[in-house]
Amino acid sequence: MLNRSVVPHVILGGLLLTALARGVEAQACFGLAPRGGVAYENIRYSVGTGHAVNAGVAAGHVALGGSARVVRINDVADGYEGGIRIAGIIPISRVQLCPGIGVNYRHDDWVTRQNATLATDQLALRAGAGIGMEQPIYKGFSLIPSVGVHYQFDVYKFDVKSTSANEITTTGDTVSRVAIDYGLVARYRFLYVGVSAARFSDAQGIRPSVARYIIGFAFGNSSPKRRED
Repeated sequence: MLNRSVVPHVILGGLLLTALARGVEAQACFGLAPRGGVAYENIRYSVGTGHAVNAGVAAGHVALGGSARVVRINDVADGYEGGIRIAGIIPISRVQLCPGIGVNYRHDDWVTRQNATLATDQLALRAGAGIGMEQPIYKGFSLIPSVGVHYQFDVYKFDVKSTSANEITTTGDTVSRVAIDYGLVARYRFLYVGVSAARFSDAQGIRPSVARYIIGFAFGNSSPKRRED
């Protein structure tokens, strides 16, 4: 049976959402740039790499985001995935709290013995909240730290196809765990860059399960104003 720890996950809590309304802090709870935009992510899993394109929009106190990704698990598998998330935006002084839910689908094709192929499908459901803030620093430059905690329920399907007998054996499994996402983004007007990481409650060792390097462009170029207490 395939070890589930070999099938890495891109965490929905790490999807890039950006805001079109509610000003400079509208997406701070996700550690992202304000107003709205698109971004590229270079992803490092514990056993592979990936690339993603993300986009998002917010209106009032509701945010919606989505992403599409391709994944390479060393030399043993290639895959693709996509996900969406919807969240509320609750301002608490300078801090933004965003409870939300999301869904992610992933497909991987694995290299196996010559007379068989293996395909895995994963459906991940997530619920939790993120918290963060955008702190203006100097003349259009700001820092956005964030952290999120989510409960994640994964459903797996494994299809083993025998090419010699032309038969498919299907099995399945489920996993439930907690994911912790954290990151730091720097923004200067319409450009933002940053890093984020995610770790699962069932992971071993001290390294994160997923790390992301982010570069994106916000819609518009509004600059945060430093607030004095």
